[in-house]
Amino acid sequence: MKSTRHNKSFNSSSKKDEITWLLCENCTVYLSSKDSNKHGEDCPLPNEVHESSLYKYPFIQNKRFVTRLCEKTDADGILSDELFNSLGLRCLNNFVFVSETVMNLCEWTVGDSVVLQSLCKNSAPVVRKLWPVSDKTTSNAFVTAQEIYTTWKDTPFVNITKLPYDPPPATDIKILPTDPNEIDPKMYKDLLHIISTNLYNTVVCVDNSFIIEFFNKTFSFLVKHIVRQDYSSLIEDIEEKFKSLHLSHSIDKYCLVTRRTNIEIIKTEDVKEIETNVDSTDKLDSIGGLNNVITEIKEAMDLAFGIAKPMKGIEISRAILLHGHSGCGKSLLCNALAAQTDALVVTINASEIFSKYFGETEANLLQHFTKAFKNYPHPTFVVVEEIVNICAKDNKEDSSKRISSAFSQILDSIHNKKEGSRTFLLATTSFIENINPAVRRNGRFDIEIEIPVPNPKAREDILTKILSKIENTLTPDDVKHLANESTHGFVGADLSSLIRKSVMLASKKNTSDLGEKVTLTLSDIQHGLCYVKPSAMREVLIESPNVRWTDIGGQDKLKLQLKQSIEWPLTHPDTYVRLGIVPPRGILMFGPPGCSKTMIAKALATESKLNFLSIKGPELFSMWVGESERAVRDLFRKARQVAPAIIFFDEIDAIGGERSTGSSVKERVLAQLLTEMDGVNALNNVTIVAATNRPDLIDKALMRPGRIDRIVYVQLPDVPTRTEIFKIKFKNMPIAEDVNLDELVNATDGYSGAEVQAVCQEAAMKALEENIDATIVNWKHFQDALVVVQPRTNSDLLNLYEEYLKKF
Repeated sequence: MKSTRHNKSFNSSSKKDEITWLLCENCTVYLSSKDSNKHGEDCPLPNEVHESSLYKYPFIQNKRFVTRLCEKTDADGILSDELFNSLGLRCLNNFVFVSETVMNLCEWTVGDSVVLQSLCKNSAPVVRKLWPVSDKTTSNAFVTAQEIYTTWKDTPFVNITKLPYDPPPATDIKILPTDPNEIDPKMYKDLLHIISTNLYNTVVCVDNSFIIEFFNKTFSFLVKHIVRQDYSSLIEDIEEKFKSLHLSHSIDKYCLVTRRTNIEIIKTEDVKEIETNVDSTDKLDSIGGLNNVITEIKEAMDLAFGIAKPMKGIEISRAILLHGHSGCGKSLLCNALAAQTDALVVTINASEIFSKYFGETEANLLQHFTKAFKNYPHPTFVVVEEIVNICAKDNKEDSSKRISSAFSQILDSIHNKKEGSRTFLLATTSFIENINPAVRRNGRFDIEIEIPVPNPKAREDILTKILSKIENTLTPDDVKHLANESTHGFVGADLSSLIRKSVMLASKKNTSDLGEKVTLTLSDIQHGLCYVKPSAMREVLIESPNVRWTDIGGQDKLKLQLKQSIEWPLTHPDTYVRLGIVPPRGILMFGPPGCSKTMIAKALATESKLNFLSIKGPELFSMWVGESERAVRDLFRKARQVAPAIIFFDEIDAIGGERSTGSSVKERVLAQLLTEMDGVNALNNVTIVAATNRPDLIDKALMRPGRIDRIVYVQLPDVPTRTEIFKIKFKNMPIAEDVNLDELVNATDGYSGAEVQAVCQEAAMKALEENIDATIVNWKHFQDALVVVQPRTNSDLLNLYEEYLKKF
């Protein structure tokens, strides 16, 4: 036999027929003396719970007791008749009876709450109170006959472990009768009183079953839904309330029934609605677009908790720093991981640990981790929200320095102390660059994971999972179109807000049918896009200008070049890859003032449906040293986050002017701009569109291929272009029959697009000067307007443009 007997044995009596517990040094389990001979062929036993068919005899391993449940009878003598009669059957049903020796080996105490989990599939765990009995000739655990019949029938083995926390009170419990036809609704009131009495001071979880005897009839019920109560409402002392502001999500699984718990009997048809309405944000499978992040974190958790075995000699990472833009799902992911782990969850918020008293902040922080370390050898999951509030960089306050130092020492303890060997820390932040570098080094936070702004595939996954909970008529192609074309820069919170707003808009359309369920359509979501904007773009996103290509007369060549550079790489990416074409990095539009350069940029923002960042040159300058360069870095960082995006620089000569030998702010900003456009950090799916009236003043380094690839001359409008401009203006202007379009076009030779538009505006004003009630604009008004509005583009500027074009 592989197992060997430990020189120290545990027995409760000197009698030979009583149980002696022996230790197998090979797999570190305790076995009864009667079962030690059977253990040789099974050694080593697995560390995790498997199917009941794998177990043949009781054993103790890692403070868990795998055993059979037997019915307590008087012949067992495990309870005196006085104690049995004083407790009563209802109370005894809430106990499990285990020998004193087993309790010693598992380090359990009298009255502890223990979790009994059947080793059969699809069985809900049950929480019972622990009570010791004298050791006899068996190594089994005992429950009442009624418990055997109702809960543990046909259950060969159960796994018994200690509940690692005090369960919170339940505010509401919904129960379902297994045979509702037997219960008269008129009996509900009296029956609920009996149920409340029987369940009082018991710990329950979803899918627990129990029976109630009422008027000589036995009724069986199933727990279907539990809502827990916040601890802070139960604490009278205000100081204690502040200490208990947050409660870990893992304790939602088990809740305590109190006098205040509201119990409701529901019908079978209500179960589906309850399951639909249950908040699914704490389920990992309901989180879209983060599959790779979830997998990486779960792998690290399994190693830290000892579930997975690392390679020999490899240090285990026990701390992960999760960072990303606000709304990308960091807190959601932490809550879901906490809700689906069996480990003790300790959540730390800066708001609940900071104190005005000297040293108390560090003590509060240490108190949370002491709770985690005391839970050893059970696993503990520690969550720190917005760690930048605890370990900020460049903070000169003594209190901040002390707490940062204390937190660094705790991080070292997690990796070094034995008590921290089953502790896993997950911290989140939206500003990783503001965290103390000493905290981010290897050996403290070994892994840093960024949750990026979701790409089209991730957005499609998020939308699909959100829409799966809502009645809708969207096809997979509709969802893909929304993800690829209409929601650039949207993070998960924005997409959730979009669907919520769309449902509200859909419900307003059907105000006459308030009782009917709202069905979401694609048009509802497209309507919602008018109200919900990407949060990653709020600082720099301009409102949709609602200018389209059809609103711009002529300029067909320029429109085509912009489409080739920006729209085609997105709509036909396979073609560009097949031909080895790299889309242009930047486009410069130059020409006389008033030739629709800015208007073309507005149309580009509307037609491309891309994130559009409009920057005026002077906006980047600041009186503070280094702030101008920081503004450029932040601009491009944000553009990378919400790619594909367009950055439009109006009057780029204000920041991209020719450099001299000085070191002015303008030159430093230009140097930063050059680095961002074509530096070490790749600028993928971000296109630069710039406009200027003086291309000759722009620095040559900015105009080289790789930065500004294409140069487009937006010249004065020719005859066809002026004709189209007039036609566009005439659509919204009542024109008399005597107005000759051809003569207007010929008379405006040398006019810019803005000046052509000014002619129309001035003609309308002349009509109002004659008669304030005028309803039509005559040819005479246009003749007067042509006298007032004269072309202002001089020939020297046009010659300058012609000479500039010859250089390229």
